[in-house]
Amino acid sequence: DASAGLVAPSPAGQPDGTGGIRAAGSRTAARGVYASVFSISDTCTVGAGIYILQAGFAVGAGAVVTTAAAGVLIYITGGAFTVGGGASIALTAQSVGTYAGLAVWQSAADSSTISFSGGGALSFNGAIYAPSAALSIAGNSQTPIATSIVVQTLTITGTGGLAIGGS
Repeated sequence: DASAGLVAPSPAGQPDGTGGIRAAGSRTAARGVYASVFSISDTCTVGAGIYILQAGFAVGAGAVVTTAAAGVLIYITGGAFTVGGGASIALTAQSVGTYAGLAVWQSAADSSTISFSGGGALSFNGAIYAPSAALSIAGNSQTPIATSIVVQTLTITGTGGLAIGGS
């Protein structure tokens, strides 16, 4: 487990976030510490940097999420990571620095389930690291793609699938 020794990003000096993108229309999210659920319900570009999510990450049905060119780390310290049916996610990890290659990191202290439901196009150009979490993939033909995935348990139901290591 190559990521086990990583030191978690510190919230010190990070800007306060506002809870995500809930309004209609295209938006850009800014890096920072989000005390409430980081919720995306429409089209959103996740700006480059580190996002510390203290109450989870919710991507609504049909939402479209992309990443700015320099990449991101989504660090979840509490709460679930859920993706609704028909959502499209293309998250790219940072390519340099301490967290290079790590797109989503759910703290080992957080055992909340990561849940991808319904159809959709989910692409993580980087690792999903959630050593204490269950990953549940349910629905019709949803096949998340990630560079690597570390989770406690994996459950796939329906015609869902999983692709590791590329597209």
